[in-house]
Amino acid sequence: MHDPARDFDFWIGDWQADNRRLVRRLAGCDDWETFTSTSHVRPLPGGIGNFDDWVADTWRPGYVGMSLRVYCPRTRRWSIWWLENQTGGLDASTGHLNPPVVGGFEGGVGTFVSRERWEGRPILCRWVVPSHNMRPVRSSCGVEVLPTGSTVNGIGSLVAGLPSR
Repeated sequence: MHDPARDFDFWIGDWQADNRRLVRRLAGCDDWETFTSTSHVRPLPGGIGNFDDWVADTWRPGYVGMSLRVYCPRTRRWSIWWLENQTGGLDASTGHLNPPVVGGFEGGVGTFVSRERWEGRPILCRWVVPSHNMRPVRSSCGVEVLPTGSTVNGIGSLVAGLPSR
């Protein structure tokens, strides 16, 4: 039987990835930048999730990010936070973590959403992981503007990730 607490186990390990990101987000921009990144994904104690560090020196030297993925057995859903060394991943007015994307896998596809603000506008941020058991990994981020729900330019995508060996 499938244990959803293990949905992200495929990501455990060391990765090198090609990334694609819009130069300006939610601004009608069609210009994409590409760069490589490295990532080291490790499990959290007790099987409650995992975390990774993310470095893209060819994109922004000195920039470091990390994802924290935590599974809740009661709701059978994942919460995923993005933290980074420029803002800390914190709301400047409250000092609290920015909202996580929340969701899970269905039919092998993971969909995670959060309501956020981008330059003062409410948005719905959606992260889709097309398959939780494939290597190499392909994933993408898309953004929808509320309240209309019309899709606007995506944030970026992990074009291909390969285990570092």
